[in-house]
Amino acid sequence: MAVATTPLSSNLLILVANDDASGNLSRKYADLKPDAEDQDVFDVGTALAGLQSRTLSAINRTQVYEIEAV
Repeated sequence: MAVATTPLSSNLLILVANDDASGNLSRKYADLKPDAEDQDVFDVGTALAGLQSRTLSAINRTQVYEIEAV
């Protein structure tokens, strides 16, 4: 069976060091344009991370797709 995917939403997650314990804290920025270029998302994530008082650990992007049979 063939399937098609449709992008529904995209989120930017900036992971920063948790100064009080091990692991990371996440800063989530929701509702990115699903068709935004990865480089643009990375650039925005880097700029936002520069505003944080905590140390940057990672920049992640999550995407949600609808999958349907065609």
